[in-house]
Amino acid sequence: MRRQLSERHPETNEKQTIRIDVGKQLKFDQYGWFRNAYIDQLGTSSHFEVDLSQLEEMDSSGLAMLIILKDQAKASGAKVSFNQPTVFARQVLGLCPDYLLEE
Repeated sequence: MRRQLSERHPETNEKQTIRIDVGKQLKFDQYGWFRNAYIDQLGTSSHFEVDLSQLEEMDSSGLAMLIILKDQAKASGAKVSFNQPTVFARQVLGLCPDYLLEE
């Protein structure tokens, strides 16, 4: 799991994008790490990208973390995208398609 910041565009000063790589699992014991990956960037970032390309395991807390991120990002005017989801990740995101998969 890791977080990567992109810089502001030097000419337009657009807000940065935060990339969060969750690795192979997203479970209750990772809540603190996941929250810390984005919480300080709310209001200063316009986009959060969550890399789900390796995700193999997620419990209900992991799903809740994605929903909370989406709620908090939306409240701060930012968007969230789920990049390269595995088959498993697409199935989990499909549990809330109108919410998690909306643009």
